[in-house]
Amino acid sequence: MMVLGLWRIALRLDGLFRFAGLSLCVVAAGAACSLNSRGEGQDLPDAFTPDAQADATAEVALPDAPSDSDPCSPGMKVCSDKCRFLDDPAWGCEAADCTPCPVKHDTAGCSNGKCAVDKCDEGWGNCDGDVANGCETDLHTPQNCGKCGTQCAIAHGKGSCTTGACTILSCDQGFLDCNKKVDDGCEGDLSSPENCAACGNVCTVDGGGKPTCKSGVCGVSDCPDGFLDCNNDPADGCETASTTVQHCGTCANQCDLANAVAACISGQCAIDHCQGTFLDCDTNPATGCETDSAISTSNCGVCGGACDLNHASGAACSAGLCSFTCENGFFDCNGPASGASDDGCESEVAADPLNCGVCGRVCSATGVDKLACSSGVCTSSCQPGVSNCSLPDSSNADDGCETDILTSTLHCGACSAPCEGTNASVLQCAGGLCTPTCATGFVDCNGPSPGNADDGCEVDVTSDPLNCGACGTPCKLVNASSASCQTGLCTYACLTGWGDCNAPQQASIADGCELSVTADINNCGGCGLACGTAHVVSATCGSDKCTFQCSPGWVDCDHTAPALGGNNGCEINALTDVNHCGGCGRPCSGNHVDTKSCSGGVCDSSCDWSYKNCSKPGYPNPDDGCDTWGAVCW
Repeated sequence: MMVLGLWRIALRLDGLFRFAGLSLCVVAAGAACSLNSRGEGQDLPDAFTPDAQADATAEVALPDAPSDSDPCSPGMKVCSDKCRFLDDPAWGCEAADCTPCPVKHDTAGCSNGKCAVDKCDEGWGNCDGDVANGCETDLHTPQNCGKCGTQCAIAHGKGSCTTGACTILSCDQGFLDCNKKVDDGCEGDLSSPENCAACGNVCTVDGGGKPTCKSGVCGVSDCPDGFLDCNNDPADGCETASTTVQHCGTCANQCDLANAVAACISGQCAIDHCQGTFLDCDTNPATGCETDSAISTSNCGVCGGACDLNHASGAACSAGLCSFTCENGFFDCNGPASGASDDGCESEVAADPLNCGVCGRVCSATGVDKLACSSGVCTSSCQPGVSNCSLPDSSNADDGCETDILTSTLHCGACSAPCEGTNASVLQCAGGLCTPTCATGFVDCNGPSPGNADDGCEVDVTSDPLNCGACGTPCKLVNASSASCQTGLCTYACLTGWGDCNAPQQASIADGCELSVTADINNCGGCGLACGTAHVVSATCGSDKCTFQCSPGWVDCDHTAPALGGNNGCEINALTDVNHCGGCGRPCSGNHVDTKSCSGGVCDSSCDWSYKNCSKPGYPNPDDGCDTWGAVCW
């Protein structure tokens, strides 16, 4: 208690003696104290040391300006002829300047010999840190509300600053401050299902779907597959099936199709079936069953069934069937039909074997190879052994190839070719040839000739030198001076050097004096030296060598005399031999050839890949192998 009393006394005395630049330092409880540059006590509680600005403001009496012999105390300066404290902002804070520190909405102070803002007035702040303009910032603005830099940024709205605290001034259109919290601003989106048009107006959905808010009205979105919200009433959600013809895929899509029963498939209007004679020919559901197939000449009876104007004019469609006016000579024999199968006036009765002469008269297929009609008469080509000899007109049914020309003596081998009975005892047609039984000594030498008029057994072979003993065996004046036929045998008067060497054995041959030792193929170069007969049609002998007329396709390539073993005839088959294809000495080329081959005297070798044997030159031209590159011969 004693120490506290001493402190109070010291405080009062200090106030009395400070005009002399002194501070009272009281030793209490043994504590030491000292004075600062302004004569204030140090190491004392703040309550015992009044601040310098307060001293100055109180106009404490200060000493006059010192003389040279009596300067101001340390920590002071001369301003207005008095000693002023260096840290008194009323006289500036610099030792050599007495300009007062600027004061604007603040209490000035000194710091390190410079003016400083000691404390801002209530509601003001030194936000730019500049001492010159003091506490320049009003802390009641939305940009600096209560503190420097504290902005009133209101989400979706505008803010204001009242008594240093942010408040919401107004909300943007479509937003409200529903939770009454400044921090999140106008958080209530009035287009959201949670606050639709007003705070707390929550959109709910029953029956599937997602609640929505549009233009302040609750609605539904994201309906489940197969459902729609068509009445815009969220109370029943997605109430409408999207597979009905009334709401097909969308609420407004009503399937109303012309002349059709509609269906809804995968959200698209479709035709279930057409009504009556109407058809969907353009395959466009939007036009429904647009075509009346009962009267449309383009779609008569069926889609795409155009009435064919084949040999016709004036096409019409009635009850789904086509009708026409036919050209002269043409008839609609198969009758009216729908457009898909109608072929107009399809039948030319003058040439149609199914309607020959008139509709429905079919040429008979009896014995027929190929049906034909000409000028309204069936003229079909016949199978072997029969012929169309009757040729009935269009008023009678056709009988096809009714005549057996292999056995008929009236039509033997051909229509109207009868067998004659001259020098014949029995008439007969066999295999289409007249083969009569001839009287003794008579022969049918010029027949049988199929299809030609027969003259019976016209030749007496017992005396005819042209047919001596048999038809076609004339008594030839070969190396003979004369010849005659007696009882069917030829007799000769031979020339010198020639003889009828085969007469004893083959008198009926009647070849005259056939043997010449210099020219006889059976005795070529000598008797018994016969020319070869292999594949030989005929042979000649000259200069001891045989010359052959070969059988078709065969050739003699070695030309060797019989005396030297050359009796092999026509030894080469020029139709198949790849070394003599078509003729002697003509080999098949190996040009681009895989396998050589000769057929019919023409090289038809199989080719390497991608080559063709196109030219196939004939003999005597040389073969050029597979001459053409490519897949096709041009």
